[in-house]
Amino acid sequence: MIHQKQPFGGCFPTTMAMLYDVNVEEVIKVGLEGTPWTKWNEHFDHTRSHTAYQEIVTRILMKFPGPRTLAYSTAKPRIPPPFPRNLPTNKGAITITSILGNHVVAYEDQVVFDGNFDMGIPWHMWHEYRRIGDWSLVRIITMTEITAFSELQSKQLKLNLNVC
Repeated sequence: MIHQKQPFGGCFPTTMAMLYDVNVEEVIKVGLEGTPWTKWNEHFDHTRSHTAYQEIVTRILMKFPGPRTLAYSTAKPRIPPPFPRNLPTNKGAITITSILGNHVVAYEDQVVFDGNFDMGIPWHMWHEYRRIGDWSLVRIITMTEITAFSELQSKQLKLNLNVC
């Protein structure tokens, strides 16, 4: 996995890019196709609606399958699960939350690739940094689980966008 820096508010497309081994700009281009926006962080000052964001996420997930919870999660765990000692093998994604919002990152072989940082960081260092910063774990999802969404989800997403 190759680490990539994220644009402002761009942890979701950056994580998808790292998981699928493509450039983040390619993922963003897929999401913004057919919209009036030309950059990911354009109108992130709340003038771009939640509905527009959902449509952008839908376009991305049609090309790069994965659960919607990688993009946003309204369900916060009542009692957050503890950060585990080790991550599952291979690669996947980690979603976390705090009073500041939600965040998603990629991981591979015990190294976390957080688009906010300049490089991959060992899991034990990353989770300690996030724990001290009052972030709570929401979910760790393996790449096997992420790619399991592909066929059925693609059909459902097309229905949601009315692009059958």
